Amino acid sequence: MSREMAVVVLGLWVIVLPHLGVPRSWSVIIITLTGISIIAAGLYMRARALSGGARRSTHHPFVDNAGMDGVHEHTQSN
Repeated sequence: MSREMAVVVLGLWVIVLPHLGVPRSWSVIIITLTGISIIAAGLYMRARALSGGARRSTHHPFVDNAGMDGVHEHTQSN
């Protein structure tokens, strides 16, 4: 299971848990542990993205054409 899917499943778990009839003291502990798991997965995904999983490209798809041949500068007539 990917980390992204784990976050989705944990989010669904937080939504469903209050409707299961779990005693309140257990529910608080379970939701706290689930929250810690979501934070850990989020930090892991962020660290992975920053370390190279989503590196920025140095290639720029847009080029300034001000210096290219065939482009005429606008001149003002007097």
